[in-house]
Amino acid sequence: RIHFACGVFVRGAGIPISDVNANVARLQSELRMPTWNPDGFKIGLCNVNGIEKRSSMLTLTNGDMINGVFESLKERFHKLYRRKANVHHYTQFCDVGIFDEAIGSLDGLIQEYKEVGTKGKGGG
Repeated sequence: RIHFACGVFVRGAGIPISDVNANVARLQSELRMPTWNPDGFKIGLCNVNGIEKRSSMLTLTNGDMINGVFESLKERFHKLYRRKANVHHYTQFCDVGIFDEAIGSLDGLIQEYKEVGTKGKGGG
């Protein structure tokens, strides 16, 4: 799997920046980043201790793994839409064509993530 970007959020008073940089360096060696964004890391620092912990670190990444969620969402949508399940609730307020437009947008998003993921693996 490829990770497009990574956010590292650190909380705690007096945490040396060298510790933060060491954790980022460890993550850089473990995560596969695309060739076009090898330094895709952002760091957020908060110098206030948490309520129960002296320090904490949260890491959020964005990658091509989300594509499986989008494809699953599309399958569930088609399964319900074929049966016209709950459609009547929406057609009171909007045109049925909005469903086709939404699924088209989702298809486009899935395709873009596939293309970007392929490029990130060395394809461009």
